[in-house]
Amino acid sequence: MLTPMMPRTVWLLILVGASGACGDSSGPPPPPPPPPASPHHLSFTSQPGTGLVDSILSPAITVEVRDSVDRRIAGANTAITLAIGANPGTATLRGTKTKNAINGTATFNDLQLDHRERGYTLVASSGSVVPDTSTGFDVYAPLVVDAVASGSTHTCALKRGVATYCWGTNTVGELGDSTTTPHLRPGRVRTDQQFDTISAGYFLSCGISSAGAGYCWGDNLDGRLGDSTYTYRTSPTRVNGGLSFREIANGFFHSCGLTTTGTAYCWGGNNVGQLGDSTQGSGSLAVRSVVGGLTFSMLHTRNYHTCAIATGGAAYCWGTNSYNVLGDSTVDYGLAPEPVIGGLSFLSIAAGNIHTCAVASSGAAYCWGDNRSAQLGDGTATGQHATPRPVLGGHAFVAVDAQGPFTCGLTAPGEVWCWGRGYGTEPVKITQAPAFVAISAGYQHVCGVTATGALYCWGDNSNGQLGDGTTTNRSTPTRIVY
Repeated sequence: MLTPMMPRTVWLLILVGASGACGDSSGPPPPPPPPPASPHHLSFTSQPGTGLVDSILSPAITVEVRDSVDRRIAGANTAITLAIGANPGTATLRGTKTKNAINGTATFNDLQLDHRERGYTLVASSGSVVPDTSTGFDVYAPLVVDAVASGSTHTCALKRGVATYCWGTNTVGELGDSTTTPHLRPGRVRTDQQFDTISAGYFLSCGISSAGAGYCWGDNLDGRLGDSTYTYRTSPTRVNGGLSFREIANGFFHSCGLTTTGTAYCWGGNNVGQLGDSTQGSGSLAVRSVVGGLTFSMLHTRNYHTCAIATGGAAYCWGTNSYNVLGDSTVDYGLAPEPVIGGLSFLSIAAGNIHTCAVASSGAAYCWGDNRSAQLGDGTATGQHATPRPVLGGHAFVAVDAQGPFTCGLTAPGEVWCWGRGYGTEPVKITQAPAFVAISAGYQHVCGVTATGALYCWGDNSNGQLGDGTTTNRSTPTRIVY
């Protein structure tokens, strides 16, 4: 209570203080919320990856709506459209190409391209919003072939009437694309020729045209390309002699071919009598006929020896007899075709690195020569054998193939069984989804072709010889695309 003696000034202070004490004590009101961010640009947050023709691109492609400071706009439901940017082929983009963003992100999970090419891009757009372009990506197609040939560190295959393809090492032009650049995926051989058969060996390849002309490319050690020179070739060059071949096979320093009439010819190095012309030491740039007057149904050459099946089924071999690879129970060179002892009739034969295997008319496989890597399939991994020994397992094979220290056999139902280094002392079945109609064994890898022309490879891939775009080894058959 104020008294009459209290000064006027005090009255005013008390009134002012009382007035302030009775006001709102919650503080100033909050500032108004900022206006919603405006879409400024789009951004790919999940890029398209390498894909297959007519298959959904994976992983799913995601595009975000972002503001001017590159933040995703969480509430944006903008409609975003994808289209092909760079189109190196004539592809059409299929699937749902326009999606509304959900919480600022649009997801595209069913897009496909219908043409194989490399270097595609996609463009994301939405009205006046700044668009974005994806990183480049490739679209491949499954390789469809009629025949395959596995070399030491490269592979070749062909589709009759279409093209010949090679991949892997290219040290001296063995891929035939006019370069010495290696490839991890199939690339076309540079030639106007259409080949019906293909072979591949130690840094070289050969093909036979539909007219029977032989062509080879790659390394020309001792003249084994057959073009009368020692010059390596980066694209196919004609084998001299004007012969009509149905088969060509490649050794380490020499090559041999079988004509349409069943006559065998060889050319190149002859240091251990591998030309089969009854001489040793002097190689030949010219194609020489194998002596003996025999006609053969098939022929196979690897490293320093050659084996062939004569009309009637008897097997003959010539060249080095190191580790008894000739199967004639001697240790001498075979300067001319020597009969494999045992009296067996054979359907298929394969000269490996330092061993030989063949399929008898009964379907049983027999092997002889070196066995230190268990490549003979007799349950052991020791020594060598001078005469044919049966492969364990009781399997009925239609063909065998070998190049390195292992062997693979193909059965009539399309199963593949392998033995030797990396597999074991007796045949091991290869895990496979498709049935194969043909196989080819390289030095450390194998490829197989199905009835529909699908190509699968497995084994060592340190040089890209499997053709799957990597250098990762594969223990099971992997589908090859290009």
